[in-house]
Amino acid sequence: MKKLYMITNKTKAISLHKHSTHFRSSIIEAGSEEETSCVFRPEQIIDQNCIIYGSTLKRRQIESKHILQLKNKLPVRIIPEKNIYMFPTASIKNEACIWVAYQHIRECIERFNKTYILFKDGTDIPVEASHRSVDLQYIRTGQLVARQNDIRLFGNASFTWLN
Repeated sequence: MKKLYMITNKTKAISLHKHSTHFRSSIIEAGSEEETSCVFRPEQIIDQNCIIYGSTLKRRQIESKHILQLKNKLPVRIIPEKNIYMFPTASIKNEACIWVAYQHIRECIERFNKTYILFKDGTDIPVEASHRSVDLQYIRTGQLVARQNDIRLFGNASFTWLN
């Protein structure tokens, strides 16, 4: 039986493993110098973790689509109880797509014509997306977090939950 990677509050990013025929994903965690490898593709890891926490990746994308009124590169809530959200840096069909954990990001910068995501722990990763695109994904995820926590934080709902 293949072992599934469990997303935690230490998970910073999940990407396609490009240098292995056996492992399909590379995972970067806070507090670890080494990447973790997994036999499942990034979207399979995201989907299975969503299922463990009461939904599916598809259902979480529908929620995000409804709340943000967007169609592409939708950020998703992975673990509701812990406010763990992740967003893709590109289309999930794109091999360059990296799923990034919102709560770990310090900022997105451009240097030497490349985009880097800087994490709060001082590490960074290069991404194959424009600075503007990654920054927009970060902002959209922040909007999703705020909207999904509206009742808890402010005592009112600004959108209707889907059944």
